[in-house]
Amino acid sequence: MAEKKFQCSTCGRKFSMAAHLARHRSATHARGRVKAARKKGRKRATRRKVRRGTARAVTGASAASARRELRAYHRQLCSRRDQLDAEIANIESVLQTLGGTRRRRRGRPRRR
Repeated sequence: MAEKKFQCSTCGRKFSMAAHLARHRSATHARGRVKAARKKGRKRATRRKVRRGTARAVTGASAASARRELRAYHRQLCSRRDQLDAEIANIESVLQTLGGTRRRRRGRPRRR
């Protein structure tokens, strides 16, 4: 069993991990501080929620530039897609004229 080496300075309770001690302090002892702050007429401190993900909130001039860059990148990808579709169509037509291959059937194989 792990040795309990982290101790709460307020109540003396011991924990084996620092994260457990931190959770204990915020859950058990933080309430007293919030009540004291309210008594003095201060607003309760709140955390801002952080959005996790690839998209970030952008405002002002940076939003316009980000939009412009995304549109340019979108146009570039669409043109590449069109070029690849044309090449694939050419290759398929050449293969059909040669008659050597036919398209594979997708899905489960037939039962015999």
